[in-house]
Formats: sequence, structure tokens, C-alpha cells
Amino acid sequence: MINGVVWLRQSYVNGIGFATDTWRNSELIHFAKNAPASTPIVSNAPDFIYTLTGRRTAMIPYKADPNSRQPNQHYAQAITVMHQQLKQPNAVFVYFNDEDRLWYLPSIKELESAIPLHAVKTAKDGTIYDLKSSETAAAR
Repeated sequence: MINGVVWLRQSYVNGIGFATDTWRNSELIHFAKNAPASTPIVSNAPDFIYTLTGRRTAMIPYKADPNSRQPNQHYAQAITVMHQQLKQPNAVFVYFNDEDRLWYLPSIKELESAIPLHAVKTAKDGTIYDLKSSETAAAR
């Protein structure tokens, strides 16, 4: 019972799940919440963004099927689609640092080797990227 009381007090003070200080003070969530509605966002955590802001966000491609653990046969095409999404005016890629959360997603290193990403803002919980200048200029 003592453990239950300690847990209850700690969860009341610090929050649970999305109510924790980490999420309430997330710079990336703050950015997603305050970005203009016309800004397309791609992320490795669109579920977090939607839950905390109500904003729909595109998901990055899966490297593998999370149920069968088989490689995604359409991964290369999905990377191409993500690249096209980021060519839209003002589009950004919001990457949360938690690479262990979804094992079947590519790491930031894998994405940087496939798409010419440019870090716009680094935060404690991740990074906001857009396409490198020459890439976005060529798309326009």
C-alpha cells in the first residue's frame, strides 16, 4: 500500500504519460502546435503530435512490418513519397530522439542518407528538419 501511495503522489506531481513535464514542455510539440496550418509536417511520432495538438501529421516509412517483422517491400517507394512531401512549400520533418520506441522505423542516419535533410532547429527532445536549400530551390 505504501508503494501505491508513493506512486500516486509522484504521478500527481509529475503527471503520467502525455501529462508529464517532458511532453508538456516539449519544444517539438510546441512547434507543431504553433506552426501555421499550411505547414506540412512529417514525423516519426505523428501519434504524439496528434494526441497533444490535434494536428494531423504524416508518418515516416516503416523499414519492416511491425507484425510480421518482414522487410517493407515498398520502403524505397515510401522514402520517395516522403521526399516529395518535404518538397512542399514550408514542409518540415519533426524527428523525436526516441529511436527505440518503434524498432521498425528508420533511424535519423538512415533517413539522412536517403533524403537531403537540413537541421533547422535542435531541441532537447529532437530536431526539426527541412530539405537542404539546393533541394528546395530546385523543387520551386
